[in-house]
Amino acid sequence: MNSSKLLSIVLLSLLSCNLSAQKIEIAIWGSQGLGYQMHDNNIYEPGFSGAGIRIGRIQSIANSPISINNGIEYSFQGWGSQILFNNGIQYQFWVHGPFTISGSAYFLNGFALFRENTLYAGSIEIGPDVEYKIGERIAFQLSSGIKYTACPGYKKYGPIWSYTDVPIRLGLKLRL
Repeated sequence: MNSSKLLSIVLLSLLSCNLSAQKIEIAIWGSQGLGYQMHDNNIYEPGFSGAGIRIGRIQSIANSPISINNGIEYSFQGWGSQILFNNGIQYQFWVHGPFTISGSAYFLNGFALFRENTLYAGSIEIGPDVEYKIGERIAFQLSSGIKYTACPGYKKYGPIWSYTDVPIRLGLKLRL
């Protein structure tokens, strides 16, 4: 199955669910790199290290500040493009008027797409989110944090196989 068919199936499955407290998130991001791992040595070298788009579903847990997030991310890293499926949790710390401050943690698993035979790529991300609601159904989001991404199989093709980044994400949340 090629990547465009897989992406279409995942997007349709995310958009076909219509539960009462569900939100859809669409976000673009760029990453400021902090460093990378080369030949099993940690190298600190700041610079731009990637960008991407994330589409996901956010399911609130009734009477709780916790929500469950899952979706798909298409992004670019040093080894090329990748598709990662994300699963995460978000906790609201503070809500005042249209503003919400929360923290989130994600585990992402997927594939690096630079070769005919794709390789496993995975990531862990944690950080704060700020949300500004416009009405009952739309909110803008700004988030950042720390993200570690690795593609262990890339060691056979090049020296750099993992990155530590600070992603800066701008997003739109739509309540269905």
